[in-house]
Amino acid sequence: METCGVPPKDLFQLLSRFDADDMILDPTFGGVNRSADACIAEITFLQGRTEDQKRALFRYISQRAAQAGFRPDDIMVALTENSKMDWSLGLGVAYADHVAASKE
Repeated sequence: METCGVPPKDLFQLLSRFDADDMILDPTFGGVNRSADACIAEITFLQGRTEDQKRALFRYISQRAAQAGFRPDDIMVALTENSKMDWSLGLGVAYADHVAASKE
């Protein structure tokens, strides 16, 4: 919300924990030193965020994770962007069609 303009009610979060034996993470890929406590945050957005907003998001997540006791090297973020046609929020209706209908 703070870095990418996500409205406060537009939050849908799934949290999963995995045993260390269930994760295969290259400990040095990308020039970092990941520990067994490494975390991956996967975020899916509608298209439209700027590169600066994404950079700010990466910094924000890393800083907040560090405040919670994580090592910055252990925080990986993967962003995926798509369009309103790639979502259905329910009832089998494409979000693009829902938005178009609400404008009529």
